[in-house]
Amino acid sequence: KQWYQRRVAITAGKQDNFELKCEVTSNPPVTIEWFADGQKLVRQNNHVDWGTTIDKIDGGEFATKSTLYVTKSVVDDTGLYQCFAFNQHQTAMTSGSVFISSVLEFEEAHFITSDKMYVEDGNEGFVKCGAQGSPKPQVQWVGLDRKYTNTGSTSEGTKGLSSTVELSFPIGPLFLNESGKHVFTCLASNQHRGVEYSKIREIEGIVGYPAQWVNGTWPVVETAKGESAVLACQFSGIPKPVVSWKRNGVSLPIVDDKGNSNHVLQKDGALLVASAANSDHTMFTCVGTNGFNSAPKDIQLIVASGVMSVAAASGLGIGIILLICFILLIMILLYRYQRRKKKVDVAVSHNGNGIDSVYANSKAAELLKEEEETKRLAEEQRRREEEKKREEVERRRREEEEAERIRREAEEAERLRQEEEERLRLEAEKEKLRLEAEAKARRDEEEKDMLEAEILARREAEAAEAERLRLEEEEKARRRRS
Repeated sequence: KQWYQRRVAITAGKQDNFELKCEVTSNPPVTIEWFADGQKLVRQNNHVDWGTTIDKIDGGEFATKSTLYVTKSVVDDTGLYQCFAFNQHQTAMTSGSVFISSVLEFEEAHFITSDKMYVEDGNEGFVKCGAQGSPKPQVQWVGLDRKYTNTGSTSEGTKGLSSTVELSFPIGPLFLNESGKHVFTCLASNQHRGVEYSKIREIEGIVGYPAQWVNGTWPVVETAKGESAVLACQFSGIPKPVVSWKRNGVSLPIVDDKGNSNHVLQKDGALLVASAANSDHTMFTCVGTNGFNSAPKDIQLIVASGVMSVAAASGLGIGIILLICFILLIMILLYRYQRRKKKVDVAVSHNGNGIDSVYANSKAAELLKEEEETKRLAEEQRRREEEKKREEVERRRREEEEAERIRREAEEAERLRQEEEERLRLEAEKEKLRLEAEAKARRDEEEKDMLEAEILARREAEAAEAERLRLEEEEKARRRRS
């Protein structure tokens, strides 16, 4: 193998592109891998990529060429880059160092913290506003009561080549449906060549509840292979939680190369398994997510490989056992009835032969009474079973009504929140336009003052020049007279 040693040192500016090349001749061809500071590189969209070509050359050898491309470089791309080439005979390496220049003339101030804060109903919150830029931005609260800014804090630092400034303060408690009390305005600005650049961030305090599982499929669902199954899952919370699904920790639905999926997410958050396969015989997890938290709920799907599922087989077995018990009960009752009837007939026969008729009649009445008692007990048992069924139906109905009530309340709260968001957005837009207009008016006024000062200076210079010329003329005239 022949190796072309090409050690390079590249200096690039932030956001510049650079590339490194590696070329090997060998037989057989080699595989090339790229490393940076000892870590194997992986492709990153719009940042790190490479391409490799293999060409056959004279002597039966192959020329393998690989080029590493780094787009929009950042400071973290500084380091020692290595090209490793290997085949079944040998491994070789060459390297090149890259230094990303830390010169940054200007970076407009921009926000680095979220525009939302989430607070549980009745609890206190913590408002943060952070900005980044070069030169260091100025960050301030707009239209905020002084009592809040007095209790806040400020932190400064660096992030890459820029400076960061973050303001924060506690506020609360916050409550639902308190319109106009949960929006905080933050202004970040810096200057470049006499021009001020500013941005406004509206930070919304969202008051609600974390996502919580309230209703859905039982923890175990059974189906047969090739059959469909529906895994239901419902969460409560404000804002309304978004439901997603995972299978063994992998997000669903899984789409094949034709764009089809055996796992379909329904509008109500349920997961439809269109045709259960052996790979679906596992644990599924539904996750309800809002700004407060992500709440998981595990559901086991059992896929039976036979014609009948485990649940169906179990249900059939129980039904057969109950049928056998019912038939035995009927046979026992018939047997006892025939036996009592025979005793009555014997008693009557004895009475005809001179045995005391009172004794026979009392014995028959006793047997009939015992039979009536047996029938009464059977009827009472039947009524108890029917009562249990009615109670179970009523319990399920109450649970469904409660789940529906929670769902309606969540939807209503979400609707109110969206209306409030829209109102606050419009107000914030008006305030933003007002501040921008004020900033433009200040710039126009400054430009006007500078223009007037320039005109005044020019006039003063012209007056001084005219005065100088007048004095020169007077001096010439004086000299002529003398």
